[in-house]
Amino acid sequence: MPTFAHSIDIDASADEVFAQICDPQVHFELHPLNQTLEVHSAGATETTFTTERFYVMGLPLTMTVHATMRPDAEALEVVFDAKTSVGIGVVTRYRVEPNGSGSILHESATVSAPPLMKAKSVKEARAAHNALLDAFKRRLEG
Repeated sequence: MPTFAHSIDIDASADEVFAQICDPQVHFELHPLNQTLEVHSAGATETTFTTERFYVMGLPLTMTVHATMRPDAEALEVVFDAKTSVGIGVVTRYRVEPNGSGSILHESATVSAPPLMKAKSVKEARAAHNALLDAFKRRLEG
């Protein structure tokens, strides 16, 4: 399955960065493709939610994303497992690394998609995730 990774330096404490990446509302606000958010359950070890996106592969189509977020506060890691209504899945692992007075936010993602959608799905996911990390940086460095 295709994977990609990205890391970004953020001038904020590891605890601040971790709190932001574990908040589905923040992801909704910052993710360039999300249009709606509905949190179904929220807990210390697992949160489930759905979002809707109105453009799929550049076309004006509605796609529902069912996501589960599993944070590990001790390790400063969180895993998002997202599955879409059109057969695309993305498992994203974020890890926050303290770095002096700031942090490094590491992201790795694995994309699964139907064969005819795979290349475009990976390209769009990579671009959206790069934009998301940049948005986290802007928000936290405000």
